[in-house]
Amino acid sequence: MAAQYSNRHFFRKTPNQYLAQFFEAKAIQFDIDVKQLKENKR
Repeated sequence: MAAQYSNRHFFRKTPNQYLAQFFEAKAIQFDIDVKQLKENKR
């Protein structure tokens, strides 16, 4: 059985480097520098 999709879960599990690449490719700008965030130790 498939699990429920959750934005919060997705963003927590996806490595920051991939999020930064996606946001840069789509020209999405934030007040924070995603590239400077530390990775979780999961």
